[in-house]
Amino acid sequence: MNKILLSVVLCLACILAMSAATATLSAGVTTTEICWDDTEQGSFNLINGNTTTTATINGIWAAVPSSVLDELNITINTGTPFTIGANNSSIVNFTVDVNTVYAETYSVTIYVSHNYGGNDTNYTFTQPIRVRRCFCEGNADEMSTFTIKEPDSGDDFYLGDTIDVEIKVEADDDLDATVEIELYDIDENEVVKDISEDISLEEDEDETFTFSLKIPYDADPDNRFVVNAKAYDEDDEDDCLEDSVDIELKQKSHHIIFDRITLSEEEVRCGSFTDLTVRLGNAGKRDEDVELTFFSNELGIDLSEEDEVQEGEEETFFFNFDIPEDIEEGTYSLKLTAYFNYDDDDDEYRDSATQYEDIEIKGGCVVLTESLSLSAERMGSAFAGESMSFDVKVKNTGTATIEDYQVCVSDSQSWNEQAEECYIDHDLGAGETAIETMYFSIREDISGTVSFTLTLTYNGQTIEEEVTFSVSKETPSASGSDQFWFEFKHNIGWVILIIVLIVVIIVLAIFLGRKPKKIERPLQRKRK
Repeated sequence: MNKILLSVVLCLACILAMSAATATLSAGVTTTEICWDDTEQGSFNLINGNTTTTATINGIWAAVPSSVLDELNITINTGTPFTIGANNSSIVNFTVDVNTVYAETYSVTIYVSHNYGGNDTNYTFTQPIRVRRCFCEGNADEMSTFTIKEPDSGDDFYLGDTIDVEIKVEADDDLDATVEIELYDIDENEVVKDISEDISLEEDEDETFTFSLKIPYDADPDNRFVVNAKAYDEDDEDDCLEDSVDIELKQKSHHIIFDRITLSEEEVRCGSFTDLTVRLGNAGKRDEDVELTFFSNELGIDLSEEDEVQEGEEETFFFNFDIPEDIEEGTYSLKLTAYFNYDDDDDEYRDSATQYEDIEIKGGCVVLTESLSLSAERMGSAFAGESMSFDVKVKNTGTATIEDYQVCVSDSQSWNEQAEECYIDHDLGAGETAIETMYFSIREDISGTVSFTLTLTYNGQTIEEEVTFSVSKETPSASGSDQFWFEFKHNIGWVILIIVLIVVIIVLAIFLGRKPKKIERPLQRKRK
């Protein structure tokens, strides 16, 4: 019995001893980033997870992928052997040299030969090495963050698509910076598309900016591509912040894109003859028969052209058109539609792409303005208890035809027995005048000054005109004698003057009409 117990104890001891010597080495790794044609320092952390036994590290070496064996080199910067105590760790430094221009994340295999309690074993893990194209020699002091939020690494796009590149920028100080973004073909080692825009931020401000980067129709979808971005203060382009993401390009079977639209002049004049040039690119996998239509209802344009566009090639379409002389100055939209993927069986195009282009028309045009005037003229006298009328005049004082307008009467019910009314008219040309007669019925008890309001509405505009006039009370006709005494009382001065003149005339007539008396003397007797 004692022998059996002793054997069990010995077995357990052996098991514990073997367990203590079992390898529990692990590694903590982070991605090491390195610029093209550069040298960078990196590190990983070796962790001895055994709680009782020291690990002896006999050797560490790296195996890079065979595809970049000549371009990527890693040197482990530590002497061996060295030990890592139980339940402890040790930082291992390495140096990366890159003489390639490929932007990619490589998985480098790290081999660690080590010994636990006299037992030799190997531990293997992978160390990510991200090689990217670098722009900046130093950091921009005004910025703390410059990060591409969209697209994500590995996102898919089709040839001819537009990538919305979202970049978050945080400013430590007032910032006036330039952002440069490029689409880089890794396999061809060339920039296939780039853009540049200026941004501004205030101190401690952060903002996400969106930039549009169009993928060329002739890019090779079999190649590898990366979106690179950097931002730098205007004083020094090398002191900047940068970021990049890898993307995948795909190709549709049928895909026609608008590559460039050009007007012969940025601003065209009314009545002029203008050229429009449109370049279409074939981003699809097949040659395409294309019909391009050019339309503008406002300018009276309805044109079309047909041509073939080869795969991966471009074709230019030309349109000549007249600008109307009587068009209004301003900005007009031109609609361009490319029809492609022609089906012989159905005799129709299955796909289309549409693009709009603005054209600025100035100089010598008829400037159309909308303006109406409103007035009212009373027709005849206004007496209480009678009807009267006004001629309402609407004149087009602008240069544009007014299609619809309305005139209404209001504020007349205190003296007007007739219902208030409105009238609607149409198509009043420039310089024309329309007259509408509006009738009123005056109450019998009204006299003195009264008013009403005319309201003219057209195309969202309103004109109001208050009209004021006097109302009289008409009296009945008087008899002959009453009329005489009325006139006598109201003209007494003239009557007295006339009576005086009549008396004077009578007196004079009497005086002048009397004959002088003959004087008789007594007869004298003759003396005898």
